[in-house]
Amino acid sequence: MNTAKRIAKNTAVLTTARIISMILSLVLTALIARHLGDINFGKYSFAFAFTSLFVILSNFGLHTLALREIARDKKLAPKYLGNIFPIKIILSIVVFGLIVVTINLLNYPSDTKLAVYIMGLYIIMTSFTQFHISVFRAFEQMEYEALTTVLGRVVLLSLGLIVLFSGGGLIAIIFVFLIGAIFEAVFTLSLLTRRFVKFRLQWDIKFLKHLMKKALPFGLAGIFGVIYFRIDMVMLSAMKGDAAVGWYSAAYRLLEGVVFIPAFFAASLFPVMSKFFVSSRSSLKLYYSKSVEYLLFIAIPLVIGTTILADKIIVFLYGIEYANSIIALKVLIWAVFFIFLNYIMGTVLVSINRERLNLVNSGFCVLLNISLNLFLIPSLSYVGASIATIITEASLFIISFCFISKYLHLLSFHKLLLRPLIASLVMGCVIFCLKNLNLFILTALGIVVYVGMLYLTVSQENREFFRKLIHNKK
Repeated sequence: MNTAKRIAKNTAVLTTARIISMILSLVLTALIARHLGDINFGKYSFAFAFTSLFVILSNFGLHTLALREIARDKKLAPKYLGNIFPIKIILSIVVFGLIVVTINLLNYPSDTKLAVYIMGLYIIMTSFTQFHISVFRAFEQMEYEALTTVLGRVVLLSLGLIVLFSGGGLIAIIFVFLIGAIFEAVFTLSLLTRRFVKFRLQWDIKFLKHLMKKALPFGLAGIFGVIYFRIDMVMLSAMKGDAAVGWYSAAYRLLEGVVFIPAFFAASLFPVMSKFFVSSRSSLKLYYSKSVEYLLFIAIPLVIGTTILADKIIVFLYGIEYANSIIALKVLIWAVFFIFLNYIMGTVLVSINRERLNLVNSGFCVLLNISLNLFLIPSLSYVGASIATIITEASLFIISFCFISKYLHLLSFHKLLLRPLIASLVMGCVIFCLKNLNLFILTALGIVVYVGMLYLTVSQENREFFRKLIHNKK
């Protein structure tokens, strides 16, 4: 299987699985939000955001390092797995202890604290699942990740529906997430040992020192990344209360529902780019350019369409009780443009062994995001947090783009932007003029108009590329 076809296959498999997963997750999230109400949904969202600030310590860059090195040499897999597992167990115990101690130092009610304890265990189990999945990615066998994603969401939705229709409250719902995470961790470990690598636990001190030293930039970048993704909800909770967190989270969850597209695309590209860095710089530059172009094809219409239809989307999913989330979604969705591109930028920097630059980027964005939240939240509440997110993501993109332009390749970004922008503006005008129609009709109409306009404006080179992909699949 050639490289382009393999990337297309892996991305298609992951995207299909994630679309199914996203639909199931949106159904469950909408039901949870309606069932709990804005205040308890805010507590639920706070518990998730708060524990996410700690979980990266149990990864500490080991997942990304293992993925990159195993992708370059599959024979290293038993050694990496055998040594990383005991480290992860120790780090996970430390992380849970930190979560318990920290939440007890803060002035939160007992139900919020219990929610954080359970969510902490859920996040830790999810960390083990992600480690197993990083091995699937290193072997470029993303269908196993896809299987895990779909099965995990089916189990979670099934248990969630039972609890919701039984009248379960905040704690019962969060406990369902823990059970689902345990299932995924056990299932992926079984797949890992049966299909990929049989390994035994090791404690090679010399190798562990080497691992921790090389993983440090990845770990710190990961810590910074999680902080600027999650700190806004924690700060909102402290400054404006649970209801504001609930309104903001309702919109933010929709962003998380679409960023799987660049995340999985980047996951498919990472092992390939890592190999191209040592074997073919020209191929690496080509895949970088094409990746940015194709993500722009998706990001721009998504941003414009969601801005126009935000009110219909929020009311449909969450109900009129979450009307305050409409403005948050209209603002937050513009961060998606930069988030899509930042996934590729970060992947390229790590693939060309510039993870320390990625660390600098992330560190700067943490300071920027916290500063912006401190300045904007007191006066603008959740809208201020939304604005802070956009500015942070835009800054990360600009810095990363400059670094990649210096150390790899300078893209003609304006040329890549022009075609999808024209097609998206035409689409936006059409759905704006017909905005009184049903949400699903408008969505379908917008897709048809955009694809038609894109076909008229897309280059002959890209048409040939897509034709080859389709021909290869056949």
